[in-house]
Amino acid sequence: MGWLNQVGIDTERKPVYAFFHASFQEYFAATAIDDWDFFLPRHHKNKPIENKQYRIFTPQWKQTILLWFGRKDLPKAQKEAFIQALINFQDGCVKYKGKSFYGYRAYFLAAAAIAEFKDCEQADPIVKQIVDWELYNSLMREQAKVALQETERIKAIAALVQLLDTSQDQDTRRYAAESLGKIDKRYNSMYEFIWQCAQNLPYPEFYQAWHQPFLATRLLRSLKSILFMRIF
Repeated sequence: MGWLNQVGIDTERKPVYAFFHASFQEYFAATAIDDWDFFLPRHHKNKPIENKQYRIFTPQWKQTILLWFGRKDLPKAQKEAFIQALINFQDGCVKYKGKSFYGYRAYFLAAAAIAEFKDCEQADPIVKQIVDWELYNSLMREQAKVALQETERIKAIAALVQLLDTSQDQDTRRYAAESLGKIDKRYNSMYEFIWQCAQNLPYPEFYQAWHQPFLATRLLRSLKSILFMRIF
């Protein structure tokens, strides 16, 4: 079926095969693993468990983990337990603003996982936490920006729109607007944004939104209307 290609021969002159693309290997690996303990020892507390591997921190395993979360044949409770283990992970080392460094990495993986595990009960607080880190955690800001682009898109957009619609802090609005532009490329400049508003809102609503006291507020009121029309 074209999944495997011969890439050479071994020392015994037997053919050696490899998957045509790494995605095939990642997919089949995800379907073969039933217990998330393979990725993260379920009995981890705050120090490494001897003779156990922590594959959640190995980049080559990330896509397999995400595909695992996307499986329909696994019990929801098992996925919830894995998410809980990720967001509560402690490495037993130094902490920064209440979270250990490997704890941040595990949390960012959970944020990416809910894009595949869409009915996760922890999805909303996870997205909110990532948004908070982007805005108020200078050390983790760049990593949080990446995580926000990888997480469940609709929830990320909704969280940012809500923040822009309610915050009175100009720096908060600016960071949120920048993140929104990266998640939804349709709004990567103010003029493109205004043009989309004008195209999608009736003139009376556009006029009313435009004449709100603050520019960011009136733009975001229009954005909120557009997004929720398109999403729902």
